[in-house]
Amino acid sequence: MERTVDKKKNPYTLGLILPNNFDSSLKSGNHPTLSLYFNGTTVNAQTEALLQTTILEYARTIANMQTPVTTNTMVINPPSSSNAGAQLE
Repeated sequence: MERTVDKKKNPYTLGLILPNNFDSSLKSGNHPTLSLYFNGTTVNAQTEALLQTTILEYARTIANMQTPVTTNTMVINPPSSSNAGAQLE
């Protein structure tokens, strides 16, 4: 039986399905697959990328993997307080 979902009326923003023993599988050196679902009407591409990155970083932490680079971030020509939010509009 096939079930259709009215995507516009779906109350969920995202869904995450982890396999059983996800953490212990990572610690054992395995590469488990998880499923991540996004509601395209409520999640934009930036938020989707941020959530994916957050999950990957969590998995690296559990697997004791080192991040391949360290990033130093500096702001050059920071916005003045009068136009600090102007770029976000």
